[in-house]
Amino acid sequence: MKLTEAEVIRVIREHLEGQFPKTCSVCKRSYGSFREFLLITKPVGSTISHDAELNDWNPVVPLGTAMYVNCPC
Repeated sequence: MKLTEAEVIRVIREHLEGQFPKTCSVCKRSYGSFREFLLITKPVGSTISHDAELNDWNPVVPLGTAMYVNCPC
């Protein structure tokens, strides 16, 4: 099944939104939604695509992408 760009964005967003609530391991602040998390935290460096770093543009088992952020604490 081939997905459109809009469908891919929807699936990824649903996955990310399903990861909440999250709690900061340091100050125990709770982020109730993905939106709140994005508005309050600050990115650390650039987003990392582990598959792209390995030059694997069509992985059979994707390693994924990571973005690191800091809580204001």
